[in-house]
Amino acid sequence: MNRQRLGRIATLGSFNLLTSRNVAILAGTREDAAVPDAIDSLFEQDPPTLSAAVVADRLGTTPKTVYGWLRDGLIPGYRVGTTWFILREELKETLRRSANVPRGTGPEIVLRTEPPEGE
Repeated sequence: MNRQRLGRIATLGSFNLLTSRNVAILAGTREDAAVPDAIDSLFEQDPPTLSAAVVADRLGTTPKTVYGWLRDGLIPGYRVGTTWFILREELKETLRRSANVPRGTGPEIVLRTEPPEGE
């Protein structure tokens, strides 16, 4: 993925907000992809398919909340009749994408030297 495309993806107003982590994720070259993390540890004992009750237990919430997240599309899941199934790996990736950036490692701000297009 080239820098021009990355710039379009991560543009906010007249600033390009790119962190090395976001660039690596967008480019598909995350160095830490094979390193187990807290999310892996959280789900390491679970089967590949999870119920809403198991997800609620792991995330410290209620099944009702998990059903709301499923209904609203906040977490991935599949409904067969009235039963929801959550694929462990899809949930882990969703949680990783939703992680906030720790303090002190905020985005690098790259100021454009030329005016934005159309101005």
